[in-house]
Amino acid sequence: MRRLGLDALSAATKSGHRELVLAMIVARILAPPSPLATARGLGPATASTSLGATLHGDTADADALSSAMDGLRCRQPRIDVALAARHLAEGTLVLCDLPSTYVDGRPCPLAQFGPSRDGKKGKGQLVGGLVGNAAGCPVAVAVCPGNTGEPTTLAPQRQTLRGQFHLQRLALGGARGLLTDARMRAELQPVPGLDWVSALRRPALQELVQAGALDLTRLAETALRECTAPT
Repeated sequence: MRRLGLDALSAATKSGHRELVLAMIVARILAPPSPLATARGLGPATASTSLGATLHGDTADADALSSAMDGLRCRQPRIDVALAARHLAEGTLVLCDLPSTYVDGRPCPLAQFGPSRDGKKGKGQLVGGLVGNAAGCPVAVAVCPGNTGEPTTLAPQRQTLRGQFHLQRLALGGARGLLTDARMRAELQPVPGLDWVSALRRPALQELVQAGALDLTRLAETALRECTAPT
């Protein structure tokens, strides 16, 4: 992480909070624990690795980890811009997704009921707007209420890419739930320099087959088929 410059990216100067942020990231990679379990894993009496001593976080408790996360949240806009400069460029393909995760308990104001991708009916959830580069490397994320619809996140993501990251030419790649026909016509087509890649729905595929633009027998040979048809 230090060779990648992740320490300087998370905070410009060395501090206890910066070391705790790095410790939490390493802990998530080693064995994803809860914040309380992470704090126990750093302490000298209950440590399971040398992580706490290495990053001088062996006296941290769960409150200290939460405080470090609060500081990281305040620095997120600067971190997002730095990651975008590192991993995105003009004319690039930008992947957009809207993953969700369910929440136990009721104190979280963002936990709302919505279509569950986890199959956890009756539980509130959080939705994350994720932006990544063409290789799938995450660049930026925004947490939204669990009842947020995918199409409504398209405009904020477009504004982030063009306004905050200063990308004027790019192609958005996303699922059909995000890049709907109505949103593409209203929010993408009028914007110069903005293209998109998405999947076709069944009726559109059937029209291509019926028009002879898509030969399904070729898919059995190569699993991929390129075709051109009027939009």
